[in-house]
Amino acid sequence: MAALATNLNNTTEKKVMSISTNARIDYILKFSRHTVVVLDEKKQGFGSIAGTFLSSLTDQTNAALIGVSSKLNDIQVRARINEQLFPNQTFDPEISLTQSVIEHYVNSKEPIAIVIEQAHHLSLQIVHELTLLSEIAKKSGRDISVVLLAEMSLGKLIADNHSLFHKKLSMISVENGQLLSSHSDAFKASSPFLALTPFNKMVLSLLTLLVITFIGLYILYQQDSFQFSQLDEKANKLNGVTQTQSIIKPKPTELISTSVNDGDVASVSDVLAALTGKPIENAVVELALPQDILNAINLDKEPKDADLSTSLAISSSETVDLRNDGETKSQKADENIPTTAQYANVNHYVIQFSALALSEIDDADAIVTNFARQFLLSSHQHYIRTINGKLFVVITSQEFVDKPSAVAAMSDLDPELQSNGIWIKSVQTIKKEIALMGKDN
Repeated sequence: MAALATNLNNTTEKKVMSISTNARIDYILKFSRHTVVVLDEKKQGFGSIAGTFLSSLTDQTNAALIGVSSKLNDIQVRARINEQLFPNQTFDPEISLTQSVIEHYVNSKEPIAIVIEQAHHLSLQIVHELTLLSEIAKKSGRDISVVLLAEMSLGKLIADNHSLFHKKLSMISVENGQLLSSHSDAFKASSPFLALTPFNKMVLSLLTLLVITFIGLYILYQQDSFQFSQLDEKANKLNGVTQTQSIIKPKPTELISTSVNDGDVASVSDVLAALTGKPIENAVVELALPQDILNAINLDKEPKDADLSTSLAISSSETVDLRNDGETKSQKADENIPTTAQYANVNHYVIQFSALALSEIDDADAIVTNFARQFLLSSHQHYIRTINGKLFVVITSQEFVDKPSAVAAMSDLDPELQSNGIWIKSVQTIKKEIALMGKDN
Protein backbone atom coordinates (compact mmCIF):
# COMPACT_ATOMS: atom_id res chain seq x y z
CA MET A 1 0.00 0.00 0.00
CA ALA A 2 2.85 2.38 0.83
CA ALA A 3 4.44 1.81 -2.57
CA LEU A 4 1.11 2.40 -4.29
CA ALA A 5 0.62 5.60 -2.34
CA THR A 6 4.08 6.81 -3.35
CA ASN A 7 3.36 6.13 -7.03
CA LEU A 8 0.07 7.99 -6.78
CA ASN A 9 1.78 10.95 -5.18
CA ASN A 10 4.46 11.04 -7.90
CA THR A 11 1.79 10.82 -10.60
CA THR A 12 -0.14 13.62 -8.95
CA GLU A 13 2.96 15.79 -8.78
CA LYS A 14 3.72 15.17 -12.47
CA LYS A 15 0.14 15.96 -13.42
CA VAL A 16 0.26 19.17 -11.41
CA MET A 17 3.58 20.06 -13.05
CA SER A 18 2.22 19.34 -16.52
CA ILE A 19 -0.91 21.32 -15.85
CA SER A 20 1.16 24.23 -14.56
CA THR A 21 3.36 24.14 -17.66
CA ASN A 22 0.42 23.87 -20.05
CA ALA A 23 -1.37 26.64 -18.21
CA ARG A 24 1.67 28.84 -18.68
CA ILE A 25 1.75 27.95 -22.40
CA ASP A 26 -1.93 28.81 -22.84
CA TYR A 27 -1.48 32.09 -20.98
CA ILE A 28 1.46 33.18 -23.15
CA LEU A 29 -0.23 32.20 -26.43
CA LYS A 30 -3.40 34.02 -25.44
CA PHE A 31 -1.91 37.30 -24.23
CA SER A 32 1.72 37.64 -25.36
CA ARG A 33 1.32 35.51 -28.50
CA HIS A 34 5.07 34.75 -28.54
CA THR A 35 6.84 31.62 -29.59
CA VAL A 36 6.91 29.41 -26.50
CA VAL A 37 10.08 27.44 -25.70
CA VAL A 38 9.62 24.71 -23.07
CA LEU A 39 12.96 23.60 -21.57
CA ASP A 40 13.59 20.36 -19.71
CA GLU A 41 17.09 19.06 -18.94
CA LYS A 42 15.80 15.56 -18.15
CA LYS A 43 13.76 15.31 -21.41
CA GLN A 44 10.80 13.96 -19.46
CA GLY A 45 7.19 14.97 -20.03
CA PHE A 46 7.59 16.27 -23.58
CA GLY A 47 4.97 13.82 -24.85
CA SER A 48 2.43 14.69 -22.17
CA ILE A 49 2.94 18.43 -22.63
CA ALA A 50 2.55 18.18 -26.41
CA GLY A 51 -0.51 15.93 -26.09
CA THR A 52 -2.19 18.22 -23.57
CA PHE A 53 -1.57 21.27 -25.73
CA LEU A 54 -2.86 19.65 -28.94
CA SER A 55 -5.96 18.30 -27.20
CA SER A 56 -6.84 21.81 -26.07
CA LEU A 57 -7.01 23.08 -29.64
CA THR A 58 -10.27 23.43 -31.56
CA ASP A 59 -11.21 21.11 -34.39
CA GLN A 60 -10.72 23.87 -36.95
CA THR A 61 -7.04 24.35 -35.98
CA ASN A 62 -4.50 23.05 -38.49
CA ALA A 63 -1.91 21.46 -36.15
CA ALA A 64 1.46 19.83 -36.85
CA LEU A 65 3.58 17.76 -34.44
CA ILE A 66 7.13 17.30 -35.75
CA GLY A 67 9.97 15.41 -34.14
CA VAL A 68 13.43 16.42 -35.34
CA SER A 69 16.89 14.94 -34.94
CA SER A 70 20.44 16.02 -35.54
CA LYS A 71 20.44 14.25 -38.92
CA LEU A 72 17.88 16.62 -40.46
CA ASN A 73 19.04 19.77 -42.19
CA ASP A 74 17.09 23.02 -42.55
CA ILE A 75 15.44 22.12 -45.87
CA GLN A 76 14.21 18.77 -44.52
CA VAL A 77 12.75 20.44 -41.43
CA ARG A 78 10.89 23.00 -43.57
CA ALA A 79 9.63 20.20 -45.83
CA ARG A 80 8.23 18.19 -42.87
CA ILE A 81 6.41 21.20 -41.43
CA ASN A 82 4.84 22.07 -44.80
CA GLU A 83 3.88 18.43 -45.49
CA GLN A 84 1.98 18.10 -42.20
CA LEU A 85 0.29 21.48 -42.40
CA PHE A 86 -0.47 21.51 -46.11
CA PRO A 87 -0.44 18.02 -47.63
CA ASN A 88 -0.52 17.66 -51.40
CA GLN A 89 0.91 21.18 -51.69
CA THR A 90 4.07 22.05 -53.55
CA PHE A 91 7.06 23.00 -51.43
CA ASP A 92 9.66 25.48 -52.57
CA PRO A 93 12.91 24.97 -50.60
CA GLU A 94 14.14 28.42 -51.57
CA ILE A 95 11.27 30.11 -49.72
CA SER A 96 11.65 30.64 -45.98
CA LEU A 97 9.39 28.88 -43.52
CA THR A 98 7.83 32.17 -42.47
CA GLN A 99 6.78 33.11 -45.99
CA SER A 100 5.41 29.67 -46.92
CA VAL A 101 3.27 29.31 -43.75
CA ILE A 102 1.87 32.84 -44.06
CA GLU A 103 0.91 32.22 -47.71
CA HIS A 104 -0.91 28.97 -46.86
CA TYR A 105 -2.67 30.64 -43.94
CA VAL A 106 -3.93 33.39 -46.22
CA ASN A 107 -5.29 30.78 -48.63
CA SER A 108 -6.91 28.49 -46.01
CA LYS A 109 -7.99 31.04 -43.34
CA GLU A 110 -7.58 28.37 -40.62
CA PRO A 111 -5.70 28.70 -37.30
CA ILE A 112 -2.29 27.04 -37.35
CA ALA A 113 -0.44 25.40 -34.45
CA ILE A 114 3.11 24.05 -34.77
CA VAL A 115 4.62 21.84 -32.05
CA ILE A 116 8.21 20.64 -32.46
CA GLU A 117 9.77 18.05 -30.15
CA GLN A 118 13.54 17.76 -29.63
CA ALA A 119 13.81 21.34 -30.87
CA HIS A 120 17.35 21.61 -29.51
CA HIS A 121 18.43 19.91 -32.76
CA LEU A 122 17.13 22.87 -34.79
CA SER A 123 19.58 25.34 -36.25
CA LEU A 124 19.64 28.98 -35.26
CA GLN A 125 18.15 29.88 -38.66
CA ILE A 126 15.02 27.68 -38.22
CA VAL A 127 14.48 28.90 -34.64
CA HIS A 128 14.71 32.48 -35.87
CA GLU A 129 12.22 31.80 -38.71
CA LEU A 130 9.69 30.27 -36.30
CA THR A 131 10.08 33.20 -33.91
CA LEU A 132 9.64 35.64 -36.77
CA LEU A 133 6.52 33.72 -37.87
CA SER A 134 4.89 34.28 -34.47
CA GLU A 135 5.93 37.94 -34.47
CA ILE A 136 4.38 38.59 -37.91
CA ALA A 137 1.22 36.69 -36.97
CA LYS A 138 0.87 38.77 -33.81
CA LYS A 139 1.24 42.07 -35.64
CA SER A 140 -1.09 41.05 -38.52
CA GLY A 141 -3.75 39.46 -36.28
CA ARG A 142 -3.34 35.92 -37.65
CA ASP A 143 -3.87 32.93 -35.35
CA ILE A 144 -0.56 31.07 -35.57
CA SER A 145 0.93 29.34 -32.49
CA VAL A 146 4.46 27.91 -32.19
CA VAL A 147 5.62 25.69 -29.30
CA LEU A 148 9.16 24.29 -29.09
CA LEU A 149 10.00 21.44 -26.68
CA ALA A 150 13.77 21.19 -26.13
CA GLU A 151 16.65 20.68 -23.75
CA MET A 152 18.52 23.47 -21.95
CA SER A 153 21.02 23.70 -24.81
CA LEU A 154 18.42 25.53 -26.91
CA GLY A 155 18.01 28.05 -24.09
CA LYS A 156 21.78 28.61 -24.08
CA LEU A 157 21.68 29.15 -27.85
CA ILE A 158 18.92 31.74 -27.43
CA ALA A 159 20.80 33.41 -24.55
CA ASP A 160 23.96 33.64 -26.65
CA ASN A 161 21.93 35.37 -29.40
CA HIS A 162 19.89 37.55 -27.11
CA SER A 163 19.64 40.43 -29.60
CA LEU A 164 17.81 38.21 -32.15
CA PHE A 165 15.14 36.98 -29.75
CA HIS A 166 14.65 39.93 -27.43
CA LYS A 167 10.88 40.25 -26.65
CA LYS A 168 10.05 37.72 -29.42
CA LEU A 169 9.76 34.48 -27.41
CA SER A 170 9.18 33.15 -23.91
CA MET A 171 11.11 30.33 -22.22
CA ILE A 172 9.47 28.08 -19.59
CA SER A 173 11.12 25.61 -17.22
CA VAL A 174 9.32 22.26 -17.01
CA GLU A 175 10.66 21.78 -13.48
CA ASN A 176 8.63 24.61 -11.92
CA GLY A 177 6.71 26.17 -14.81
CA GLN A 178 8.42 29.53 -14.28
CA LEU A 179 9.62 31.89 -16.99
CA LEU A 180 13.36 31.97 -17.72
CA SER A 181 15.13 35.07 -18.95
CA SER A 182 18.05 34.96 -21.32
CA HIS A 183 20.26 36.16 -18.43
CA SER A 184 19.32 33.28 -16.15
CA ASP A 185 22.06 31.42 -14.30
CA ALA A 186 20.82 28.20 -15.89
CA PHE A 187 22.27 29.33 -19.23
CA LYS A 188 25.66 30.40 -17.91
CA ALA A 189 28.26 27.78 -18.63
CA SER A 190 30.55 27.04 -15.72
CA SER A 191 34.02 27.63 -17.08
CA PRO A 192 37.30 27.12 -15.18
CA PHE A 193 39.26 30.11 -13.99
CA LEU A 194 42.02 29.56 -16.54
CA ALA A 195 39.62 29.26 -19.49
CA LEU A 196 40.23 31.68 -22.35
CA THR A 197 37.23 33.88 -21.67
CA PRO A 198 37.22 37.44 -23.06
CA PHE A 199 38.15 38.81 -19.64
CA ASN A 200 40.99 36.33 -19.20
CA LYS A 201 42.22 37.12 -22.72
CA MET A 202 42.28 40.82 -21.90
CA VAL A 203 44.17 40.22 -18.65
CA LEU A 204 46.63 37.94 -20.42
CA SER A 205 47.20 40.55 -23.14
CA LEU A 206 47.87 43.26 -20.55
CA LEU A 207 50.31 41.05 -18.67
CA THR A 208 52.11 40.18 -21.91
CA LEU A 209 52.35 43.87 -22.81
CA LEU A 210 53.74 44.71 -19.37
CA VAL A 211 56.34 41.94 -19.59
CA ILE A 212 57.44 43.09 -23.07
CA THR A 213 57.67 46.70 -21.86
CA PHE A 214 59.71 45.67 -18.81
CA ILE A 215 62.10 43.61 -20.96
CA GLY A 216 62.53 46.52 -23.39
CA LEU A 217 63.28 48.97 -20.59
CA TYR A 218 65.74 46.53 -19.03
CA ILE A 219 67.59 46.11 -22.36
CA LEU A 220 67.79 49.90 -22.82
CA TYR A 221 69.08 50.28 -19.27
CA GLN A 222 71.77 47.65 -19.87
CA GLN A 223 72.85 49.36 -23.10
CA ASP A 224 73.13 52.74 -21.35
CA SER A 225 75.14 51.18 -18.52
CA PHE A 226 77.45 49.47 -21.01
CA GLN A 227 78.05 52.73 -22.88
CA PHE A 228 78.85 54.59 -19.66
CA SER A 229 81.24 51.84 -18.60
CA GLN A 230 83.00 52.09 -21.96
CA LEU A 231 83.40 55.84 -21.47
CA ASP A 232 84.88 55.26 -18.00
CA GLU A 233 87.28 52.63 -19.35
CA LYS A 234 88.38 54.98 -22.13
CA ALA A 235 88.98 57.80 -19.63
CA ASN A 236 90.94 55.48 -17.34
CA LYS A 237 92.96 54.25 -20.31
CA LEU A 238 93.83 57.81 -21.32
CA ASN A 239 94.81 58.68 -17.76
CA GLY A 240 96.92 55.51 -17.61
CA VAL A 241 98.70 56.45 -20.83
CA THR A 242 99.35 59.93 -19.47
CA GLN A 243 100.72 58.59 -16.20
CA THR A 244 102.88 56.04 -18.03
CA GLN A 245 104.30 58.75 -20.25
CA SER A 246 104.98 60.92 -17.21
CA ILE A 247 106.75 58.10 -15.33
CA ILE A 248 108.74 56.72 -18.27
CA LYS A 249 109.91 59.79 -20.12
CA PRO A 250 111.73 59.23 -23.37
CA LYS A 251 115.46 59.75 -23.05
CA PRO A 252 117.29 61.86 -25.60
CA THR A 253 119.22 58.77 -26.68
CA GLU A 254 115.95 56.96 -27.40
CA LEU A 255 114.68 59.89 -29.44
CA ILE A 256 117.87 59.91 -31.44
CA SER A 257 117.80 56.16 -31.96
CA THR A 258 114.22 56.23 -33.31
CA SER A 259 115.32 58.40 -36.21
CA VAL A 260 117.86 55.77 -37.28
CA ASN A 261 116.61 52.88 -39.37
CA ASP A 262 117.18 49.34 -38.20
CA GLY A 263 119.37 48.60 -41.17
CA ASP A 264 121.62 51.73 -40.82
CA VAL A 265 125.09 51.61 -39.25
CA ALA A 266 125.56 53.69 -36.09
CA SER A 267 127.47 56.86 -36.76
CA VAL A 268 130.15 58.38 -34.57
CA SER A 269 127.69 60.89 -33.14
CA ASP A 270 125.31 58.09 -32.19
CA VAL A 271 128.12 56.25 -30.39
CA LEU A 272 129.12 59.41 -28.54
CA ALA A 273 125.51 60.06 -27.56
CA ALA A 274 125.16 56.51 -26.24
CA LEU A 275 128.42 56.80 -24.24
CA THR A 276 127.80 60.24 -22.79
CA GLY A 277 124.07 59.84 -22.22
CA LYS A 278 123.51 63.35 -23.60
CA PRO A 279 122.13 64.71 -26.87
CA ILE A 280 124.65 65.41 -29.60
CA GLU A 281 124.23 69.15 -29.38
CA ASN A 282 124.86 69.15 -25.61
CA ALA A 283 127.85 66.76 -25.62
CA VAL A 284 131.25 68.52 -25.14
CA VAL A 285 133.80 67.07 -27.53
CA GLU A 286 137.28 67.11 -26.00
CA LEU A 287 139.98 67.67 -28.63
CA ALA A 288 143.54 66.38 -28.26
CA LEU A 289 146.06 69.19 -27.64
CA PRO A 290 149.20 69.46 -29.81
CA GLN A 291 151.37 69.11 -26.76
CA ASP A 292 149.63 65.89 -25.82
CA ILE A 293 150.35 64.55 -29.28
CA LEU A 294 154.04 65.48 -28.99
CA ASN A 295 154.24 63.92 -25.56
CA ALA A 296 152.69 60.77 -26.89
CA ILE A 297 155.35 60.62 -29.64
CA ASN A 298 158.31 61.52 -27.42
CA LEU A 299 157.54 59.33 -24.44
CA ASP A 300 161.16 59.33 -23.26
CA LYS A 301 161.36 63.09 -23.07
CA GLU A 302 159.92 65.23 -20.31
CA PRO A 303 157.84 68.23 -21.29
CA LYS A 304 159.47 71.59 -20.86
CA ASP A 305 158.05 74.52 -18.94
CA ALA A 306 157.67 76.55 -22.10
CA ASP A 307 155.86 73.75 -23.66
CA LEU A 308 153.67 73.52 -20.64
CA SER A 309 152.80 77.20 -20.76
CA THR A 310 152.17 76.92 -24.45
CA SER A 311 149.94 73.96 -23.95
CA LEU A 312 148.06 75.72 -21.20
CA ALA A 313 147.50 78.72 -23.42
CA ILE A 314 146.39 76.56 -26.29
CA SER A 315 144.13 74.49 -24.09
CA SER A 316 142.57 77.54 -22.49
CA SER A 317 141.93 79.18 -25.84
CA GLU A 318 140.52 76.01 -27.32
CA THR A 319 138.37 75.43 -24.24
CA VAL A 320 136.93 78.91 -24.63
CA ASP A 321 136.24 78.16 -28.28
CA LEU A 322 134.57 74.91 -27.40
CA ARG A 323 132.42 76.63 -24.78
CA ASN A 324 131.49 79.31 -27.25
CA ASP A 325 130.56 76.64 -29.78
CA GLY A 326 128.43 74.87 -27.17
CA GLU A 327 126.67 78.09 -26.24
CA THR A 328 126.02 78.84 -29.91
CA LYS A 329 124.55 75.36 -30.46
CA SER A 330 122.38 75.61 -27.34
CA GLN A 331 121.13 79.03 -28.46
CA LYS A 332 120.19 77.58 -31.86
CA ALA A 333 118.39 74.71 -30.16
CA ASP A 334 116.51 77.15 -27.92
CA GLU A 335 115.46 79.10 -30.99
CA ASN A 336 113.89 75.92 -32.43
CA ILE A 337 111.94 75.07 -29.24
CA PRO A 338 108.27 76.14 -29.67
CA THR A 339 106.83 78.58 -27.16
CA THR A 340 103.43 78.26 -25.46
CA ALA A 341 100.64 78.75 -28.00
CA GLN A 342 98.17 81.58 -27.80
CA TYR A 343 95.08 79.62 -29.00
CA ALA A 344 93.37 82.77 -30.18
CA ASN A 345 90.07 81.69 -31.78
CA VAL A 346 87.72 79.88 -29.39
CA ASN A 347 85.68 78.50 -32.28
CA HIS A 348 88.59 76.50 -33.69
CA TYR A 349 89.61 72.92 -32.90
CA VAL A 350 92.93 71.15 -32.33
CA ILE A 351 94.13 67.56 -32.09
CA GLN A 352 95.45 66.72 -28.63
CA PHE A 353 98.46 64.43 -29.08
CA SER A 354 99.40 63.76 -25.46
CA ALA A 355 99.61 65.13 -21.93
CA LEU A 356 103.02 64.50 -20.30
CA ALA A 357 103.68 64.92 -16.59
CA LEU A 358 106.20 67.55 -15.44
CA SER A 359 108.41 67.55 -12.40
CA GLU A 360 110.17 70.51 -10.85
CA ILE A 361 113.38 69.82 -12.75
CA ASP A 362 111.83 69.02 -16.14
CA ASP A 363 112.00 71.42 -19.06
CA ALA A 364 108.63 71.58 -20.82
CA ASP A 365 110.09 72.92 -24.07
CA ALA A 366 112.66 70.12 -24.25
CA ILE A 367 110.01 67.47 -23.64
CA VAL A 368 107.79 68.96 -26.36
CA THR A 369 110.71 69.09 -28.80
CA ASN A 370 111.66 65.47 -28.16
CA PHE A 371 108.02 64.42 -28.57
CA ALA A 372 107.75 66.26 -31.88
CA ARG A 373 110.95 64.62 -33.17
CA GLN A 374 109.81 61.18 -32.08
CA PHE A 375 106.51 61.35 -33.97
CA LEU A 376 107.73 63.60 -36.84
CA LEU A 377 105.33 66.46 -36.11
CA SER A 378 105.78 69.28 -38.58
CA SER A 379 103.63 71.73 -36.62
CA HIS A 380 102.53 71.68 -33.02
CA GLN A 381 101.86 73.83 -29.97
CA HIS A 382 101.54 73.22 -26.25
CA TYR A 383 100.34 74.63 -22.96
CA ILE A 384 100.66 73.83 -19.24
CA ARG A 385 97.74 72.68 -17.09
CA THR A 386 97.15 70.97 -13.76
CA ILE A 387 95.40 67.61 -13.31
CA ASN A 388 94.70 66.52 -9.73
CA GLY A 389 97.30 68.96 -8.42
CA LYS A 390 100.04 67.79 -10.83
CA LEU A 391 101.58 69.71 -13.71
CA PHE A 392 101.20 68.41 -17.24
CA VAL A 393 102.35 69.75 -20.58
CA VAL A 394 99.64 69.23 -23.19
CA ILE A 395 100.86 68.91 -26.79
CA THR A 396 98.38 69.74 -29.56
CA SER A 397 98.30 70.40 -33.27
CA GLN A 398 97.82 73.74 -34.95
CA GLU A 399 94.29 75.13 -34.98
CA PHE A 400 91.68 73.94 -37.48
CA VAL A 401 88.69 76.00 -38.60
CA ASP A 402 86.16 73.23 -37.93
CA LYS A 403 86.01 69.72 -36.47
CA PRO A 404 85.80 67.82 -39.84
CA SER A 405 89.12 69.37 -40.88
CA ALA A 406 90.70 68.19 -37.65
CA VAL A 407 89.27 64.71 -38.10
CA ALA A 408 90.65 64.54 -41.64
CA ALA A 409 94.09 65.56 -40.40
CA MET A 410 94.15 62.78 -37.81
CA SER A 411 94.46 60.13 -40.52
CA ASP A 412 97.77 61.62 -41.72
CA LEU A 413 99.48 61.26 -38.33
CA ASP A 414 101.94 58.59 -37.30
CA PRO A 415 100.15 55.24 -36.67
CA GLU A 416 101.91 54.80 -33.34
CA LEU A 417 100.75 58.24 -32.25
CA GLN A 418 97.19 57.41 -33.30
CA SER A 419 97.27 54.21 -31.25
CA ASN A 420 98.28 56.14 -28.11
CA GLY A 421 94.83 57.74 -27.99
CA ILE A 422 94.44 61.15 -29.61
CA TRP A 423 91.24 63.13 -29.83
CA ILE A 424 89.69 66.42 -30.94
CA LYS A 425 89.52 69.29 -28.45
CA SER A 426 88.00 72.74 -28.84
CA VAL A 427 90.07 75.86 -28.29
CA GLN A 428 87.39 77.09 -25.91
CA THR A 429 88.09 74.14 -23.60
CA ILE A 430 91.83 74.86 -23.76
CA LYS A 431 91.17 78.48 -22.81
CA LYS A 432 89.27 77.31 -19.73
CA GLU A 433 92.09 74.94 -18.72
CA ILE A 434 94.71 77.68 -19.12
CA ALA A 435 92.54 80.09 -17.11
CA LEU A 436 92.13 77.48 -14.38
CA MET A 437 95.91 77.03 -14.33
CA GLY A 438 96.32 80.76 -13.79
CA LYS A 439 93.92 80.71 -10.84
CA ASP A 440 95.78 77.80 -9.23
CA ASN A 441 99.06 79.67 -9.50
